[in-house]
Amino acid sequence: MSSSIEILNGIRKSKSCQPELVIKHGPSLLSSSSISNNELYNIHEQIVIASLDLGLSNIGDRSLKVLKKKFPKSCRVSTLAGMEHESKGNYDAALEIYQSLLAEYPGNIAVMKRNVSVYKATGDYKNAIEEIHKILKYYPGDASTWQELSDIHLSLSDYTAAAYCHEELILIEANCSYYHTHLADIYYTIGGVDSVFKARKHYSMSLALQNAKSNLRALYGLISASKYLAEEYSQGKGNTTDVDVNAALLKFALEQLSSIKFNSSNSEQIKKIITEI
Repeated sequence: MSSSIEILNGIRKSKSCQPELVIKHGPSLLSSSSISNNELYNIHEQIVIASLDLGLSNIGDRSLKVLKKKFPKSCRVSTLAGMEHESKGNYDAALEIYQSLLAEYPGNIAVMKRNVSVYKATGDYKNAIEEIHKILKYYPGDASTWQELSDIHLSLSDYTAAAYCHEELILIEANCSYYHTHLADIYYTIGGVDSVFKARKHYSMSLALQNAKSNLRALYGLISASKYLAEEYSQGKGNTTDVDVNAALLKFALEQLSSIKFNSSNSEQIKKIITEI
């Protein structure tokens, strides 16, 4: 029993998503008389969330009823009830709960994010974006919300708006190589000399933050962006004063690529990339 409690405590403290472990260890602890009430209610909450993650709402029903009875006016428990409605496709009922909670607790980020989830699930991206803008008004430094907004814009093929979101993410965490790579990918997708120039800059930043062997996506991106700019410059397009810098970056990227040891099935592809440039 103690090991099960430790496992659930560890999952809770680390805020990791391990629903299978929760369902494996949680239900057997509910009948124990040696667990404190606070610990017991925490386990009930974990079981509800895990059951929703796994689509096993029948397992979490009992725990949710216990929490509702003990904490009838709890925003946290009401949010769980809304999530249960979501899992069953009762989106109107979920929204009704969330709107009621926000009327009483305006600015509750957990509830606001549930609203976004409902709007996305129903394909209502207009309201999802509006709700995210409300969240960012309260919490402009919330990276996960900017990421969510970027993902929505990408799904709508609004790459300029998605790039803006990732610029904000970089302002929040400038040393995150992933943010630089993803922003570079977006600029490369937009295309054109100016955007690809920005893509090259962020691929370079990503590689400065994480070595090439562990960051192949940025390395390939740098090669592609530099190659594209070299072709444009050769036709007199863009900022031709950047020719030497671009050539140096392309040379650097190819040297990095050639220094990495790949398995035999990939080595031929790498040689092809190098010889074609």
